[in-house]
Amino acid sequence: MPRDITRVFRNLLIVGQLFLLAILLGACSSSSDSNGAQSNATGQDQSPAETTGNRTKIPLTLSGDQTVPAVTGGGSGTGSLEVDEKSGEISGSISVTGLSGAPTAAHIHMGAAGETGGIVIALEKDPNDANLWRVPDGSTLAADQLAALLAAKTYINVHTAANPAGEIRGQILPPGYRLLSASLSGENEIPPVTTTAGGKGFVTVKTSGERDILVTLRTTGLDDATAAHIHGGFAGANGAIVLGLEKDANDPALWRAPDGSRLEQAQLDALLAGGAYFNVHSPAHPSGEIRGQIVAAPVRVVRSELSGAQEVPPVTTTGTGVGYVTVDGDSGAITANLLVADLSAAATAAHIHAGAAGSNGGIVVALEQDAANPALWKTPAGAVLDATQLHQFEDGELYFNVHTSTHPGGEIRGQITP
Repeated sequence: MPRDITRVFRNLLIVGQLFLLAILLGACSSSSDSNGAQSNATGQDQSPAETTGNRTKIPLTLSGDQTVPAVTGGGSGTGSLEVDEKSGEISGSISVTGLSGAPTAAHIHMGAAGETGGIVIALEKDPNDANLWRVPDGSTLAADQLAALLAAKTYINVHTAANPAGEIRGQILPPGYRLLSASLSGENEIPPVTTTAGGKGFVTVKTSGERDILVTLRTTGLDDATAAHIHGGFAGANGAIVLGLEKDANDPALWRAPDGSRLEQAQLDALLAGGAYFNVHSPAHPSGEIRGQIVAAPVRVVRSELSGAQEVPPVTTTGTGVGYVTVDGDSGAITANLLVADLSAAATAAHIHAGAAGSNGGIVVALEQDAANPALWKTPAGAVLDATQLHQFEDGELYFNVHTSTHPGGEIRGQITP
């Protein structure tokens, strides 16, 4: 029920935004430029930023996972900025909630996603509301600051006593920019790697024009890494290098895209669909020690472990499997890669079924066996979940099932739980 309510309000919000935009455009007597950009929640450009004449309005979303390092907690924030691209005049405000304590300060800073930088403008606390912070009247950005903001290289940071370096943060994304992120681990490698190393990466990409890309990747416990790349490939499958990253000369845990990096259109399309990942290589694991799929809502990636114990009724088997599902919450597009091992006999079929844990259900997608690797089963090209099936996915009511001649009803199964 909570997901239903969230979906309804999200849809109402989008309709309202479109209606308001239509009114504003109709009311303008002179021509105007409108670069449509929607928030990560809807999977288009990061925010519904609008440009009219010289003025650009940029909605903001702040969270703990954007801070460097990330902060866990229930804090969040929303707001908007309005910038005159000619004069540099800037105004706006943010409202925060769920912080560990009252905000002690809030600023606009210089820095791309994943980077930290100096203060550009100190926001002022509303005298009647400690959770409301405004850009001071008459604020103007210098030329370099304006250029940085319009290139997605500024952010808002909110500080608290518990997190003086920043508890929540929001990248300022002008029209046409998207922000994606990834958490890296050895578990995500194909095949999985046992390691204590980890990492967090951010990708900021311009979705029109030159398709510029900014990348910041920070690793932990992996200072001896020999290389780091963005590869093309959906979760559960390995792919070719798309972009080589450069290690910071002073910090072996920090990797960035070379200056001036750009994507081809096909690479951008794959990235936005969830079909790209970070891979960090080391002497111990030259093919990759940690990996993380690069995604932004509404694309979601789910990993599922399969076993006989999850079958209904349970099956005693040495068979195992690991399945990966990438789903676009707007279009329903689904890509799955399922790897199986140690079955009692060769797999005769593999499917994604509908059904909650502990119950059986009908087939949703029939998987296809890879011609070169019989242990790999994949969704056919163009597979899409309908509205009902998408709802089942969101509620954790889809599962992998692998059939064999020994166990025609299913030998191993794994619930797909977002």
